[in-house]
Amino acid sequence: AASAASAIDGFHKTAIAAAAGVAAAWAGKELFGFGKDALNAASNMNETVSKIGVVFGDAAAGVQDWAKGSASAFGQSQQQALDAAATFGVFAKSAGLAGQGSAKFSEDMTQLAGDMASFSNTSPQQAIEAIGSALRGESEPIRAYGVLLDDATVRARALQMGIYDGS
Repeated sequence: AASAASAIDGFHKTAIAAAAGVAAAWAGKELFGFGKDALNAASNMNETVSKIGVVFGDAAAGVQDWAKGSASAFGQSQQQALDAAATFGVFAKSAGLAGQGSAKFSEDMTQLAGDMASFSNTSPQQAIEAIGSALRGESEPIRAYGVLLDDATVRARALQMGIYDGS
């Protein structure tokens, strides 16, 4: 009986050691995965901040401050807000805007995307892509948000605003 008890006790200790080894291996894998994810997130943020610097130049610090303070108000992380602002900043540069004008345009478009996403129960990224498509002249994606952009509508509005003479 003592021999059987000793064998059971030995098996029990071996099983506990094996379970502890498996748990340690799993925890190590999870910790490694967390560390890798954290490193990737930091790297992505550094790349985004660098992109903000290139796109906005002297106005970059203001865009970064704006993203820290207002991003969560419209359903985005700071990183997402900066990425969106950079996307719209490229459009602003193409339209001839620079500095604070470019920053204001980008912040406004990012806020608009957040509002559109909230109103239409879509993601901010979907709204950003739809607005970007509209700025590139593609009207179909923005229609999901109730915006009709066709040549006749744009010309009529431009005429009404006095930025188009009809010729």
